[in-house]
Amino acid sequence: MTSVQINRVGLDQTTLDLMQTGSDQTVVQLKHNLLDEKLSYHFGVTSLSVPLNEAPIFKVAVDTEIMRIGRRNAGNTVTLAVNTTVAYNAYIADDSRKFYDVTTFVRDMNNWARGFEKFQTLLGIENLAGYGGLGDVANPPLIHLPHKDAAGIAATGTYSFLNFKLSPDGRLIVTGSTHFFNNFFLKFTQFGAALLGLGEAVHSVPLVGGAVIVPDYYLAYSTIAGVQSNSVAGWLDIPGGYLILQGDNTKDVGTTGNAPLYQTADQRVSVSVESHLPVASNVKISDQKETVDRTIVEKFFESQLECTVNFGQDGTFESQQVTNNIYSGQISFIKKSDRHTQWHRLMTAYQLSYFRFHLFLTRRVYNLVTNTWSLKKEALKIPAEKYWDMQLRFVSDT
Repeated sequence: MTSVQINRVGLDQTTLDLMQTGSDQTVVQLKHNLLDEKLSYHFGVTSLSVPLNEAPIFKVAVDTEIMRIGRRNAGNTVTLAVNTTVAYNAYIADDSRKFYDVTTFVRDMNNWARGFEKFQTLLGIENLAGYGGLGDVANPPLIHLPHKDAAGIAATGTYSFLNFKLSPDGRLIVTGSTHFFNNFFLKFTQFGAALLGLGEAVHSVPLVGGAVIVPDYYLAYSTIAGVQSNSVAGWLDIPGGYLILQGDNTKDVGTTGNAPLYQTADQRVSVSVESHLPVASNVKISDQKETVDRTIVEKFFESQLECTVNFGQDGTFESQQVTNNIYSGQISFIKKSDRHTQWHRLMTAYQLSYFRFHLFLTRRVYNLVTNTWSLKKEALKIPAEKYWDMQLRFVSDT
């Protein structure tokens, strides 16, 4: 790392302040040369503030299904959608509904789950055929759920079915009640399972007519010999034609993802600025591809997650509180008060009056075909009414 002394006597120090509205790049032609052509210089970015209005935690181009709820129509094949369709909307990600932190995303999923609970409570499960029963036969814990009207919901609440929350380390916990997993299942798209970090917690139905089912992944539970499992063989009779088996679940169950949402759902990696200043070109390897790197500064999105967990005197869990820094709105990634600056050697100060800078956002993106993650660098979109600003400091070597 280059070290620059900025408090020596006789130094030539110059700052260049830039502010740009409505564009990811800024270009300027000064009336006069900025630096003394006889001297050598180092420069660094000492201030950088950018708007993140167009940089949500994840981005989709069109409406994209994340997950949906299916009826556990016992005795019928799962491969026919008509057997399992619930007249309740799937959970969809769309470009008009942006999330800037993980907790808001989880809260939105819970709002969707509360909507389903109200929908199903109004409908009830008064005939178990078509849900978890082999015909309309109650077999506790599989029981009838009488419908409630609005007054009944106001008096006693909705039936408890589905809940989403974060573990202390930021992984998603999907909790389904006995009523839920005995009568329903969750089906995730391949993108949804990857986005929620559930890749190893959900399973695809392996074969139908010799073809792999892509991209749906299922979360369903059955209790067999007192053991609760979400294996495909535990809730489907595969040799019999993928017939749905009864659940026989006697307790609620939570499924924990295998990766933190702060890693899978928040796909923002860094904000960077590239320039055409005369500096030595660097070589950058990104996902095994070589490129020329003209980056003069790069700041990363740091998920500084803190979790406080409270337990009772008998050791039982009582509550937890998760706090995290949120990257939303106008963010100062570099402040003038910061103690450290990344310095670059300027190759020449000769007739330096033309400047051009580009602002970029690097994301992790998921490839459905290869089932892998990769890095993608793209221009950071700046809304017409928003701005970004940057300050460069030039310091002579002698």
